[in-house]
This record gives sequence, C-alpha cells and structure tokens, in this order.
Amino acid sequence: MAKVYLIPGLGNDVRIFSRLIPLLLEQDVHCLEYLEPLNVKESIESYAQRLVDSISDVEEPPVLIGMSLGGTIATEMAKRMPHKKLILISTFKHYSEIPFLFKIARVLPVYRLVPTWYIRLMLPLFAWILRICTKEESQLLKLMLNARSKTHFSWGREAIIHWENMDYPAQFIHINGTKDHIFKGSVKQVTHLIKGGTHNMVLDRAAEIAKIINEEVFEV
Repeated sequence: MAKVYLIPGLGNDVRIFSRLIPLLLEQDVHCLEYLEPLNVKESIESYAQRLVDSISDVEEPPVLIGMSLGGTIATEMAKRMPHKKLILISTFKHYSEIPFLFKIARVLPVYRLVPTWYIRLMLPLFAWILRICTKEESQLLKLMLNARSKTHFSWGREAIIHWENMDYPAQFIHINGTKDHIFKGSVKQVTHLIKGGTHNMVLDRAAEIAKIINEEVFEV
C-alpha cells in the first residue's frame, strides 16, 4: 500500500484537500504541512529537499499530490526521491509554462508591496466575487490564510515567481482548469483539462479530480 503525500498551495493547509481525500481509493494519506522557510530567499529546490528529508523513512515509493505552489514543490521532491506517481493540480511544472503574470512580476516586483494583512482580507473576497469559490469556500480560504505566517507569504511569492525548472518530471499527471485565473494551461501542457475548473477546483470539482487520480493511479 503506497502512501499518498499531499502538498497544499500558498496560504493553504490540509483543509484545501478536505473534499478530495475521502474520494481517493488509497487511504494512507498524509498532508505535508508547511515548514517555516529558512529565509524569504530559500529556493523551492532547497525547501523540497527538506521535505524529502522529513519523510526519509518511507518504505515504498509514495504518490505525491501538489496543488498550486505545492505542485512546484512536489515536482522538485519527485527529482529527489523514488515515487510511484506525481499528481499536479492547478499549477505549472516547467520553465516553458511560467504564467505571463509571473514574467511581469520578475521585472516589476510590485507584489512585494502587498502586505500580508491585505492578502488575508481581500483574497477570499476576490475569490468569491470572481466566482472562484462559493461564500462557504471563501470563509474556509480566510481561515487557512489567517493560519499562515507573514514569512510564509513573503517566501512563497518569491519562491514560485522565480522557480525555473528545466526538467520535465517523469510519471506525472497534470490537471488544470480552463478558468484558472493563474495557471490556465493548455492541452499541450497538461494531461487533463477540467472544463470550467478554477484555481480552487480541488474543492468544488473534487469528484472529477479524484476520478482521474483513482483511474490513473490506484485502479488496476
């Protein structure tokens, strides 16, 4: 029985997977909660290695499931440990897939001027207004954001915007939504596109995502 490790996105925790976990056929599931970064300049590569070191006692190659920032971390973890399958949700995996907004942010890093309190206050509201999530899901997002430290946000934004992975991962499944405001993806970049799926589709489209994972990984 292979273990499943979940890696949440920026500002998220295990609650972002609350609707997905019960639907997975494999139930030896563990969420890798965020470690505090060594500093705001710590690379995703360094951070991923620390996570790998924290689960070095794994007996069988696990399944790695990463969402958003967690997808980039999972991609780097997959380079550093044996794994059964890499599942990427609402994210990107290679330098050629860097979102246009990230390219702009590298040149004009205005995101550094956005304070943590503003992110915690406004992100759930914008997500609701843009119909990325329901009002109930917006409240869940707010709770998760409030549980993360200021350092976590400062580090996460820097790390994902400056991540430059030049190696395509092996044994991966990449699932994005057609209405993702951050990682739109295309049929050339992903293995599965969920029509109408938003950046938080791991909540409201959990059944579809679980079906893909179960069919591709757990069913024989």
